[in-house]
Amino acid sequence: MFTTDHLERLLLFRDEEDFVQGNNTIAFATLVYPVKVLCYALMDNHIHLLVSGRYEDCLAFFAWILHRLARVLEKKHGISGILKSQASDVQAVTDREMFLNEVCYLLRNG
Repeated sequence: MFTTDHLERLLLFRDEEDFVQGNNTIAFATLVYPVKVLCYALMDNHIHLLVSGRYEDCLAFFAWILHRLARVLEKKHGISGILKSQASDVQAVTDREMFLNEVCYLLRNG
């Protein structure tokens, strides 16, 4: 489970076009990396992704999404220095109960 830094006073996705860009970026990344997206939520100020795959591929997948979205948001809104991989939270889902809890959390909050 990947979660970006929760930006306290800054919106990542400011309008419908931004959300479409976020969805398209995630979809395109699945063509580039051997990762399955199980569930995700694009929030106004952060992103949650529940993915399956080799750990290294999942990290590269997430970093690619962050890099691409950061470039788009900087160009459109003049926002810079956001969506850094090191400011993100990565949690391994270790059992069925944790998996179900994560899916419920994402669906409830997305």
